[in-house]
Amino acid sequence: MVTFTYPNQRMLISNFLDRASDISVKVRTNQRIKRINDEYIGSFSPFGYLKNPKNKNKLIVEDSVTPVIKDIFSIGKVVEVNIFIVFSVAGIENW
Repeated sequence: MVTFTYPNQRMLISNFLDRASDISVKVRTNQRIKRINDEYIGSFSPFGYLKNPKNKNKLIVEDSVTPVIKDIFSIGKVVEVNIFIVFSVAGIENW
């Protein structure tokens, strides 16, 4: 059983939980709208892409690694071992 030490503590906790729930709904709604509008919502861009400097919600293709990406998809069945081999041959250490 929870005991409340302040007279309005129950009301304060209830208001806090209501606001937290409301913020959560707003964040999820905003992310859903960005996905529908084809905007990128991730923190970091995936390998082979860069964030557009003019619009942070758009990705642009990184031209310097395009041949490596094409090699990966030409393998067929993409598994980590095959990707590791392609990156090792290309001289890419951190991916």
